[in-house]
Amino acid sequence: MKVRKELSRKLKKRITIKIGSSCITKDLGGVDSKKLNKIVKDIAFFKKEGFEVVLVCSGAIQTGREILNFNKKGQSVTTLQALSSVGQVRLIHELAKAFQKENYSISQILLNHQDFKHNKSYLNIKNTIELLLENNVIPIINENDTVSFEEITFGDNDQLAVMTCELLNINTLLILTSVDGIYDSNPDINLNAKIIPEINSDIIKGRIKLKGKSKSGTGGMDSKFIAISMGAKFGVTTLIGTYKKANPLQRLLYSSVGTIYHAEERILSSRKNRLLALAQKDKYVMIDEGAESALSKGASLLATGIKKVEGTFKRGDCLLVKKGKKIIAAGLCEYSSKELKVYLQDKSTKKEVKNIDTNNDLFKIFIHRNNMSFKISQ
Repeated sequence: MKVRKELSRKLKKRITIKIGSSCITKDLGGVDSKKLNKIVKDIAFFKKEGFEVVLVCSGAIQTGREILNFNKKGQSVTTLQALSSVGQVRLIHELAKAFQKENYSISQILLNHQDFKHNKSYLNIKNTIELLLENNVIPIINENDTVSFEEITFGDNDQLAVMTCELLNINTLLILTSVDGIYDSNPDINLNAKIIPEINSDIIKGRIKLKGKSKSGTGGMDSKFIAISMGAKFGVTTLIGTYKKANPLQRLLYSSVGTIYHAEERILSSRKNRLLALAQKDKYVMIDEGAESALSKGASLLATGIKKVEGTFKRGDCLLVKKGKKIIAAGLCEYSSKELKVYLQDKSTKKEVKNIDTNNDLFKIFIHRNNMSFKISQ
């Protein structure tokens, strides 16, 4: 079969597939075998076509709801982590059964942002997955919700899928969700909402209304758009479509349906790409015009140019740098949100920062230029 013409010259024989909770679970919790088997058959088809497939799979929390009979939304993070803990076992068991019917073996890989941040763990993950693919095993990746506080509330594995593409040098990402692409407004509210068939760097996000989440997932189109926009910066083309149609993955790859978000020309180094993939939308600093001008010339970000601190973070976390609604850069911070806030306050409060000389010039550099990816927003 011929892939859609927009991908015909770019598609490699290695793809990432991300499936949301609603694609494989029931509304009240538990795995929906009919939904799951339909998707697994499509993945098996891709394998027979010669593709190496990495699957990023949500659904552990929703699966756990049936097991523990917790059907209410809005539980504490601890409760969600407990649901994930029991649900992940059931989910991977059901996935293993479904793939076994197609004569394929799977592996389970649970990750969080910290695993991608450090070179040693980054390379360990990469080497493990490469070996699995060489041996015709399908790696199934999920966020490690049981030990991760931040990711469980972040974005329903959308960012993890993009980070996986960067890790394995994959240039095509297929996302299955409850709707058939990205709309120009919320289809649940506006009956005249229309699917945007193609998106590239010339499309301005402000023109697209993306609010709303699925019944079973924790993400939404907004988080998807942020994740795949960043993925496009380092060469990932993303296809988004619905799981509700027959052969949903084949339909998405071989027909002109859903939304295709075109990759941009890949000009950043692998390390800069990783910074881009790690940045989280709810952790950022707002800068002034002077800092924006300095960054445009490739300078480090100094604390004196920061106007606002958003989110809680620690030294070494990857943050977004914003000027208004525009994303200027992403980079690894030199000190925590608490320390930064103290630094930005009057000198009389700086003494509360233990073991740090806030008059030291090194402390004033918040993100060093060597740890920053510049100009990531159009």
